[in-house]
Amino acid sequence: MMSAASQLDRATAYMPSATSLSKPRAARRIRGPLQQPLASQLRVTTALTPTLVVSLALSPLPALAQDIVTPPIVARQVAQAEPTQRFAIGPQPLPSALDRFSEQTGISFAYITSQLEGVPSPGVSGELAPRQALIRLLAGTGVTFQFTSADTVTLAKAGAQDGDGPIQLGPITVEGTAEAPPPSLDPGQGYKADYTDALTRVPAEIQELPQSVSVVTQDSMIDRGVTTQDQALEGVAGVLSVTQSSARATDNFTIRGFTPAYVSAGFVRDNGLSAFNNYVADPVLFDRFEVVKGPASFTSGNASPGGFVNRVLKTPQPENFIEGSAAGGTHGHKRVTMDANGALEGNHAFSGRLVVAYNDDAEFFRNTGDERVSVLPSVRYRGPDDFTLTLGGNIQHLDGQGYYGTPTDTEGNIIGDIEDSLLGNENFLKLDYQSAHIEADKKFANGLRLNAKGQYSHDNTEYAYIYAYQSGGIGTDGDFSLYAYSTEQSRESFAGEISATQEFSFVGNRSSVTIGADYADNQFDSASRPEELIGTGNIADPVITATFPIGYLDQPASPDFRFESEQIGVFVSGLIRPLERTTVLLALRHDWLTAKADSVFFPAGSAGPKERNERAFSPQIGVSQEILDGFSIYGLYGKSFETANSLRVTADGEILDPQTGETFEVGAKWEGFDKRFGATLALFRTDLENVSSPDPDNNNFSIGGQSQRNQGIEVELQGSPVDDVRLNLAYTYLDAEITESTSPGVVGARPWNTPRHVFSATGRYDLSNLLLKGLAIGGSVYYKSEVNEAFFALDDEFAGFVRLNAFLQYSPAPWVSLQLNANNITNARYVERPNRYGAFNQFGPPRNVVGTLRVKF
Repeated sequence: MMSAASQLDRATAYMPSATSLSKPRAARRIRGPLQQPLASQLRVTTALTPTLVVSLALSPLPALAQDIVTPPIVARQVAQAEPTQRFAIGPQPLPSALDRFSEQTGISFAYITSQLEGVPSPGVSGELAPRQALIRLLAGTGVTFQFTSADTVTLAKAGAQDGDGPIQLGPITVEGTAEAPPPSLDPGQGYKADYTDALTRVPAEIQELPQSVSVVTQDSMIDRGVTTQDQALEGVAGVLSVTQSSARATDNFTIRGFTPAYVSAGFVRDNGLSAFNNYVADPVLFDRFEVVKGPASFTSGNASPGGFVNRVLKTPQPENFIEGSAAGGTHGHKRVTMDANGALEGNHAFSGRLVVAYNDDAEFFRNTGDERVSVLPSVRYRGPDDFTLTLGGNIQHLDGQGYYGTPTDTEGNIIGDIEDSLLGNENFLKLDYQSAHIEADKKFANGLRLNAKGQYSHDNTEYAYIYAYQSGGIGTDGDFSLYAYSTEQSRESFAGEISATQEFSFVGNRSSVTIGADYADNQFDSASRPEELIGTGNIADPVITATFPIGYLDQPASPDFRFESEQIGVFVSGLIRPLERTTVLLALRHDWLTAKADSVFFPAGSAGPKERNERAFSPQIGVSQEILDGFSIYGLYGKSFETANSLRVTADGEILDPQTGETFEVGAKWEGFDKRFGATLALFRTDLENVSSPDPDNNNFSIGGQSQRNQGIEVELQGSPVDDVRLNLAYTYLDAEITESTSPGVVGARPWNTPRHVFSATGRYDLSNLLLKGLAIGGSVYYKSEVNEAFFALDDEFAGFVRLNAFLQYSPAPWVSLQLNANNITNARYVERPNRYGAFNQFGPPRNVVGTLRVKF
């Protein structure tokens, strides 16, 4: 048995000193050297109060076995007598969840760190008494608790050995003076998130990762009233929407000026798996959007050098709740959502969740509204010994008219009435999408985690348009031509991954290594009806009454293109902490890819299908060094590749070489105000080789031989610097240039749709302490500088623009809120998604207002 003196040494080695407590800092994860074996670490979390007193009265394991868990019936009785408070702690590693809980309640925790490493918490939300909230926070973790005083809790892992159990101590008192911190914002709450697993497959602090990572939280999306993925990502530095999104019912965007093909795999991921799919990603389906910027091939394999977006789908939680909303607005906008979660009473081993959204898009322009229904069902089993199995689906049906775009004048300016899109009255867009997801996760006591997941998806898209086109843009005579065009497309995709992660002590610091393999099989088929010139129009009378030629839509669409790709990848990555304040990210990945293409447009002497086999090696290394408390600097080097998409095929039927990128990045990260506010500065340069561009002689295909250099600066600030205030600011300076090309006059030009400056800011101020409890106001500003026309006239520009939005919120009770969003309040007229003067430009919406009612039970 250990002596009392040595026991005291073990405890006080990890107790904060009175001097350190004079600084108002939140309890942080201990990453420093271990002064005892890993199994004997003692972790103490505290909440800072004007006079800090932490008392520990820890019992030996046999004593804890008598009453280590408060019985549920007793807990409910005690909870009824306790005052309640609002909890909103999202799923995250248990140690960080306990830190958040401690900061919100003033309750202190003592536990052995090795027992809780790698243990995830489901989080807790709702209006609850602290004791009942703690029960939910620990649900499914296998961790037991005991209140040793009114504000002190001892934790232990069920089944832990005696040597790892709590330590017999007499009372220990540590006193200090500090200002009480304001309430903490939890990951996924407010505008700042602290953790992500998109980069390393295990939860890691964004602050210490040697790469730029941005998270769009639920609160940010709710405040801005977003209804599409493009809108959700608008506040992320380096991300920009591009055209054609509504025409094909896809959300298409660039990261750091790199535009992947809309059929590229790996650029978007659903719960960490490559998402080769086609649907409008309704934000209500997701807990959050995670944007990893910079080289991403070590994570995704085939991916854009700019980075990727990981969409975290909502999954079942161990509690019962229902949240719903109903919205209506100008231009015919209607929207209803429901998010319902249920768990078996008294047994949280089984839970289910159903998210539903009905959205009728506003008809900002004549005949542009789309009606869509999204359904996301899921079930989860939490078994013994940290085993979790999750099953889910994703279904969407969209029926509308889309928005193919409109020509501008020869200066890139909007002509005539912005309320008119120059679309034909018979245009239509239909989409049906279905997917199924499965994930199994098992954690072991020795820090080992096994994870396997898979996703199957299938979609069918059909659209038919009468659209306006005038080469070079509409001239002074105002004439334009009208064309009829119709296409049917389908995609089928399977993606799977298996990985093993081992957490361990490296020279006394917690580290982890992940090894694994993934697989993706994607198919894309396209069939079209021939494009036909059907007439002309004039901007002086923009109302289009043209109809499709008789029998045009009755003729079957003829298959014209088929593309298949298969990718197998193996990877190993490590998050190593060789020193107390140093984090190293090391990653290696190797991929084997096969691509097949067949098209009726291939010349007669070059019949398909064509096939190409590739191998790719993607290394990456990054180092982050904490210089001062909360301030760190980092450096990153990585390679990327992008191939195997249907737009990298020449008119001769040859599949182009992969695009390969090499990225250097340095930056700094800072956290302050009790970790509630953070800032990231990133300086990056990417050199991209073998870039494809549209074939000027045949737009259905591409040509190679182009190189591009994108470099710039990104600045992001997120969080709550003072009470009652939320802020999100993002600025991007992008210097992009085509450095080599086989097309004349292109070298030295800026690539298409790469603005030099983009700035966005969103702010919210809670007026509860000034005017009326539950009242808040906010607004946002978005600025984008001028951009070049696409493809063939890179010297032609579309003007930049500024858009202003505002919102008002009122929550008279915790379960209900009202919100009013006024968008584009200055009624600015601008081209939001440019393409070329002649056609396909999508205008920004005019002034509009949306009112929303939300309820929670």
